[in-house]
Amino acid sequence: MSFTSNIEPYEAETLISASLQSAYNHGSPAGGSARSSALLYEAEKGFILRMLWPSLAFCQANEDDLYCGLPDALEPDGDVAGRGVLIAFVVAVATSFVAAGFVLFAEWHEYFGKPNQHRRMHHFRMFADTYLVSLSDTQAVTSLALLITTNFFLGCTITAYHYDLVCSLVLMSSAAHIGSLAVMHRYFDAKKHQSWQHFRSLTRVAMILASFILSYVLFRCRSEIFPSFRPLSNTNDANTTTSTGLVLPAVCFIDHPGYSNASSRQNFTASPSWSLNLTTPVSSNHSSLYGNSSSYGTSNISTPVTMPAFATFSSNDDLTSTGDMVALCFLFGAFILTALTSFILFLVKMDRTWHNWVAYSVRLICFVTTYVIAWYGFARFQQLQHWMKYSGWFGEDDGEESMASFGQLMPLVLLFLPVLALIEAFAERRPPPRTNDDDGGSTNSQHRLRSRDGKWVP
Repeated sequence: MSFTSNIEPYEAETLISASLQSAYNHGSPAGGSARSSALLYEAEKGFILRMLWPSLAFCQANEDDLYCGLPDALEPDGDVAGRGVLIAFVVAVATSFVAAGFVLFAEWHEYFGKPNQHRRMHHFRMFADTYLVSLSDTQAVTSLALLITTNFFLGCTITAYHYDLVCSLVLMSSAAHIGSLAVMHRYFDAKKHQSWQHFRSLTRVAMILASFILSYVLFRCRSEIFPSFRPLSNTNDANTTTSTGLVLPAVCFIDHPGYSNASSRQNFTASPSWSLNLTTPVSSNHSSLYGNSSSYGTSNISTPVTMPAFATFSSNDDLTSTGDMVALCFLFGAFILTALTSFILFLVKMDRTWHNWVAYSVRLICFVTTYVIAWYGFARFQQLQHWMKYSGWFGEDDGEESMASFGQLMPLVLLFLPVLALIEAFAERRPPPRTNDDDGGSTNSQHRLRSRDGKWVP
């Protein structure tokens, strides 16, 4: 499907939007109760769709190839679902889990162990803390890049399948980030009279809040007809591939005007409310695209052309996506508890008190919760990708198996930043080199260690 128009995009969007609304009002059953039940949902989601996500009318006016019907094949997207992307996220989650678990182990001995273990465990915990701080910053930047790209630049082109994979990656990244925050002590540290540290802390808080907001938008835009997981059963089409809405553009489900009037959400793609025709303005000097070819006497007069925008097909997709939103709410709750715990410990600087017992318990609960969510996101990613790989929609294309793309290599390269931070911290905490004074004697500072404030202590 392809058309060309010489009018302004916003005019085309207005005309297409009116056509969508007209089809919705006249082509759907008069089920007032079903429509009324969705008004609250539409009111809550309307602002998000208008401000952050492009409407279906906008995409139809600006994307020539947008078609809400089963395609011949699904085009892979290695930058979203490639092997390199998954490896980078899995490595980040696994290493943060190990480092965070070690911090909890060291903190237990530091707070509640024998006094002679306090200093040694404190140094070990500071090394792990350094790694987690750098890894958390890396995860925050990577997650924000993925969310911004999906929310602002891929609204009209990303498929429902890749949209669901992005949601799983966001859960994995956010869980690893918040899980690290749950055990760290220095992520929001800001010393007095050092404005750059205050700026650093505020920047980190802003990144976390922005990530939560964009994640909420990403999950909330999935409507009740959005295919959010592998189909409940396989329904094959004429090409022997599994008939599923996962291969359609996500915007076909996000902003469909007739879904609230359907009596049943399941197999909505086969209902009369799914199939709509759009009236779009097309310049008459391009009428050859529609079978009226002429080389002379063309004009720039726009004429309305009715074109099929949706094609019905049977599907049995899994439409339950509430688990992702619940998981995001748990992550936000873990972040709030972690922030409050760190603030209380900052105010009450006493070791081996009941405050430390409560704080440690809260950190442990948040740690377990976040990494359970990370495993949940990884499992959904793997199962959905595995199903699509053997569904036949990719054909012979191995675009998601190869790692030869910038979008896949960059997350892998970023994983070296926390390693460099750990090496730097180890180098700074080594004893100073041996020096001689004027008389040729050695100083007594060669075996001293650097403390947290940068001073050398015995």
